Amino acid sequence: MAQWKKNMWILTGSLFLCLCSFNMIIPFLPQFLAQELGVTDPTKLKIWNGCIYGISYLSLMICQPLWGKLADKVGRKVMVLRSTAGLGVVFSLMTLVQTPLQLLLLRALSGMLSGIKTSCDSMVSANTPEEHVGYALSTLHSGYTAGGILGPFIGSALMLIMPMRFIFLCTGVGMLLGTLFCVLMVRETNKPQPSLKKESFFQSAGAIFAVKALPVVFFAGFLCQFAIQGTNNLISIYVSELPYPSPNLSFWVSVAVSGCSLATVIASLALGPFLDRLGPRRVLRICLVLAGITIVPQAFVHSYWLLVVLRVLFGLTMGGLIPPLQTLVREFSPEDHLGQAYGINGSIYNAGMLCGPIVCSALAGYFYTGAAFLLCGIIFFFNYGFFVLQMRRYERQIAASPEKQALPR
Repeated sequence: MAQWKKNMWILTGSLFLCLCSFNMIIPFLPQFLAQELGVTDPTKLKIWNGCIYGISYLSLMICQPLWGKLADKVGRKVMVLRSTAGLGVVFSLMTLVQTPLQLLLLRALSGMLSGIKTSCDSMVSANTPEEHVGYALSTLHSGYTAGGILGPFIGSALMLIMPMRFIFLCTGVGMLLGTLFCVLMVRETNKPQPSLKKESFFQSAGAIFAVKALPVVFFAGFLCQFAIQGTNNLISIYVSELPYPSPNLSFWVSVAVSGCSLATVIASLALGPFLDRLGPRRVLRICLVLAGITIVPQAFVHSYWLLVVLRVLFGLTMGGLIPPLQTLVREFSPEDHLGQAYGINGSIYNAGMLCGPIVCSALAGYFYTGAAFLLCGIIFFFNYGFFVLQMRRYERQIAASPEKQALPR
């Protein structure tokens, strides 16, 4: 097997394991706080639960560009090992916490040390032949999504057979074993070249944003994550408002969520070869339109099963949104700033994941739940128009430039 394929599959497995670990605590976090850490007041329990779950994403959003900058200096494999080993140690330490504050600080530290998705994207894209970058990044994204799906289910299953503290230890040990696999089997064939020019973080960020197409790609990614997470956040509430088949609400919510996510995994794997053949811009344009078409009707459904069918169709389109954007980041980014470009991209994605649920929840509260789905459909159509117009503008600027650059497909 070619080395780039070995890298791709090992890193996909590591990404899957890390996302499982990050999401494994979702089902039992309230119980852990109440039974192990003594948080029995319902109001305090909700506040601690939200803060502990969300703090890691906030610290991750802040630190990702810094790790990306470092990757451009010391190498991308080092950053992958840093994130997996760091997470393994932090999750192992969570078995020892005695107060909610200690758990909050460790979750914040896990976000600071993580950035594994950005590290893996940078590592894979820099060490994969150009004609296979789309396929490799799509496969990587499927591992990321699958980890997000199975994490809560695995956490729920492990609760039945072992103490909650032991789950943290098993998670940490598993991630350290994943680090060992990366050390032995992942090889960085395209290492960053040492630069004679000393650049600060802001100078190199300026060089990234000077490529006019990159802010367009970043903003398109922000809008995608805003709309995706904004609607995902409301599925539980939306299902409760529909006539679902039985009194077991959590089960039917899981069916709707898992159906959408599983469709995304399948689509990410299936679209990989087409991404390289048709080009990332064409795949992205098609999937943005289809995403809008499949999400707008969700605003008006009155049947649970119709919502599930539309969520599955929407999940299929999601598989063609993030991988093309990641491929475009690779194609437009300066070679010596690739890691930082992926870091900035990851932070902007996290900003979208943070803003989407807040805005959509407020909209659903003031009007009705379907209004948030309608807004997100409009956002997808706007994103299509914005992306097409800005890319055409960029092409005209390049065509008029005396030093013509190769345009991405």
